[in-house]
Amino acid sequence: MRFMMLVKANKDSEAGVLPDEKILSEIGKYNEELVKAGALLAAEGLQASSKGTRVRYSNGKFQVTDGPFAETKDLIAGFWLIQAKSKDEAIEWASRIPFREGEVEIRPLFELSDFPVDPAEKPDGWREKEEQFRATPPARKPGTIRHMGILKADKDTEAGVLPDEKFLSAMGAFFEEGVKAGVILSGEGLQPSSKGARVRYDGNKRMVIDVKTLKRFEQKTGENKCARRHRPQSNCSRNVTGRADGN
Repeated sequence: MRFMMLVKANKDSEAGVLPDEKILSEIGKYNEELVKAGALLAAEGLQASSKGTRVRYSNGKFQVTDGPFAETKDLIAGFWLIQAKSKDEAIEWASRIPFREGEVEIRPLFELSDFPVDPAEKPDGWREKEEQFRATPPARKPGTIRHMGILKADKDTEAGVLPDEKFLSAMGAFFEEGVKAGVILSGEGLQPSSKGARVRYDGNKRMVIDVKTLKRFEQKTGENKCARRHRPQSNCSRNVTGRADGN
């Protein structure tokens, strides 16, 4: 299984403050551990939202808004893409990130096998093109700047509703066009947050939040007591204390 570990932005990352040598060295060692375990697939940092743009789509029209964006808690500062045997293993890797503060969200990725074969699918359709794309991912062109487009979730994606054949075909055509133009390097879909988890960092302490259980608790009580009090409650979180290297 593949998992995206999304690093939540904070005031420093939004101000463009770069990590110091100590944290960069610790992250480097952590990445080496991921590589040795055969877990690391990709890792990148995102620049501040002041250098980004948002595109909103409505009724066939789109509106472009330049950053920065005020809602820091909803912004992403970077990510790791890893492969693990289970969500618990992914949580273990996230718990070993040498952060002293902040939050990382863990989300499983959709695989082709998660999409049932539709009778309307055509030979050499979106599925076959996606398989070809994953088998031979495009190479980055020299002198280009990479940008990451982050699609916002909605009620359908959070409910686990899969796109229909028409949309998948249209998206496949878009990807094919982007690859031919040398623009698209990669593209993935994240499963609903109910399938994920979060890890919060406080010095050497780690608090793991099972998002699915937490949501059930919120629906029942009408408030997020677990996240607010930062302690285990109603089985929706657990604390992990130890050194950042996992020992």
